[in-house]
Amino acid sequence: MVRSLSRLIFILIISTLFVTFAFAQGEQLRYQSEKGVAHQYKIDSENKTKAQMMGQDITSVFSSAIELSIEGQDVKNGDLMFVAKVDKNLSRIESPMMKDTALVSKDINGKRVQLVVTPLGKTLKSFALDSIPRPTNPMMGNLNPVDMLRRLFVELPEKAVGVGDTWKQTKPDTVTVQGMKSSCLAAGTK
Repeated sequence: MVRSLSRLIFILIISTLFVTFAFAQGEQLRYQSEKGVAHQYKIDSENKTKAQMMGQDITSVFSSAIELSIEGQDVKNGDLMFVAKVDKNLSRIESPMMKDTALVSKDINGKRVQLVVTPLGKTLKSFALDSIPRPTNPMMGNLNPVDMLRRLFVELPEKAVGVGDTWKQTKPDTVTVQGMKSSCLAAGTK
C-alpha cells in the first residue's frame, strides 16, 4: 500500500514537472484556415470627439456595430485566403446637430471581400469581389468593407508565447475617408 502510494506521488510529481516544462516553453501562435469553414465576428466601436466652437463645448459620439462572417478558401504559398462579408451593420451618431441618428447601410451587406493573410495575421491583400457602393450618408462614417476587413486580424508575434507573456506591436495605418487620407497609430499588446 505504501509502495503504491509512493509510486502514485512520484508519477504525479513527474507529470506536473513535464506539463510545467512543456507550457513554460510557450507556443507559436499562428492563424489556420479550413476550406469552407465560416466564422462569425461582431465589431463594436465608439469614437467620441470633443471640440470647442464659438465658446461652446461640443461632444459628438459615433458608434457602429458590425456583424460579419469570414470563410476559409485556400492556402497558397503558406498564405491563407478568406472571403469575408458584412452580414449586418448599424451606425449611430449623436451630436448637438444630429440627435441619435441611426443608419443601416444595407447596400454593403452581403458584399464579398477577398483577404490574403499570413499565418502571423498580416493582411497582404484585401480587395472587393463585388461592387461596393460609396456610403449613402458620408456623415455616418465610411463603412468600406475592404478597409474595415483589412484590419480584422491581430498580428501575432514570431516568437513563442508562454503563459503570462506579452508582446507589443505598433504600426501606422492610413485610410482614405471622404477623399481625405487619415493616419493613426495602431498599438496592441498581449
